[in-house]
Amino acid sequence: MPVTKYDQVPGPISRSSRVSHVTEGLLFSPKYSLPLVYLKMPIALTFLGSYFITRRFDPGKEWQKRTMGSGAEQIWKQYKADFESLLNRAVADGYFADGAEVKTFFRDLEANSEPAFDETGALILRVSGYDQDRIVGITRSNIFSRYSDRRLAYQLMLARVNAELNARKKDRVLLETLKGDWELLARLAETCGARWSAPASALQSIAHTVRYTGTAAVRFEGL
Repeated sequence: MPVTKYDQVPGPISRSSRVSHVTEGLLFSPKYSLPLVYLKMPIALTFLGSYFITRRFDPGKEWQKRTMGSGAEQIWKQYKADFESLLNRAVADGYFADGAEVKTFFRDLEANSEPAFDETGALILRVSGYDQDRIVGITRSNIFSRYSDRRLAYQLMLARVNAELNARKKDRVLLETLKGDWELLARLAETCGARWSAPASALQSIAHTVRYTGTAAVRFEGL
């Protein structure tokens, strides 16, 4: 059975809940289950059967089994270890005041910016809450454009990778997506003069460890 994973963009937007939450709510909440059993028994039995089927075949677990592959958890831990030292250097160099600011970066950026389009129609943010007016490209096609603020772009990608690495297991992006974001982060570090060191082994082992089956995940243009 094909499995497709749609990555959610990191940020202040609430994460999706499990697909079985709807049937769980109908079956285990008395205000829904009792009227349903009394008035519409066939429908209640349908939801009961759907619940047990989805609990036995959980699409989220199926996606993890088919896309993460053997050894992927170790790769994920390696990325987290490498990123922790990288983030500590970024804080020491003044890109963030502390680790807490990294976690609230998207919320603060949203409060101090307005979305707009560049001359090609790609999305940008006009940021006005960081002592000066700046512009940052927020797609892979314009984050390195001449008008995109490199320091702000680097902070944006640090916050994005931090959110990806600390997401709950069911909300994780594909390792292929994480690898692309990591490489983009490395390029931004080079352009803005940030201290950077290559990951110890994650990038080298990802191609040999992860095996994808089923349909490919849909990739999005935005960061």
